[in-house]
Amino acid sequence: MSDFSDLMLVGDGSGPGESGPGPVAGPEPDPFLADPHSVVTYRMDGSVDVSTDLDGDGHVDLLQHDADGDGFADATYVDTDGDHRLDAMLRDYDDNGSVDAVLDDRNGDGRVDAVRLDLDHDGRADSSTFDQNFDGRPDLWLRDTDADGVADQVRTASGQVDPYAGR
Repeated sequence: MSDFSDLMLVGDGSGPGESGPGPVAGPEPDPFLADPHSVVTYRMDGSVDVSTDLDGDGHVDLLQHDADGDGFADATYVDTDGDHRLDAMLRDYDDNGSVDAVLDDRNGDGRVDAVRLDLDHDGRADSSTFDQNFDGRPDLWLRDTDADGVADQVRTASGQVDPYAGR
């Protein structure tokens, strides 16, 4: 899942286009104290939610939901563009701790516009569906049948198939 394989969403202020002095050396954080920008909610049904404000602006940038309390997030919601809306969801359907699907709202209208599935758990999308014109209906499908990371089958809403997609 190339777009979301690295969940590092904020820099340290020293990268290109970022302002700030960069990392500051200081005392080591106490591993037994909670992150001051995270709130952990334990529910009566055994589920756990962790809400995190990664940039300290007072808005949740990352929400992890563990439905069965086993320590692995079953769903992770992410604000990918900093607009204070959780616009992407990473799902772990088989509860093994790795992302199986990424659902993305690319235009901020509250509807999923892109779905990428990793069916063989190799970290690359095997099947992707996109709503390119944002009308609420998928109109582009990509499949990687040989697990090489390149789409082998491409189908559009008009039904056209490109047999040379991965070549």
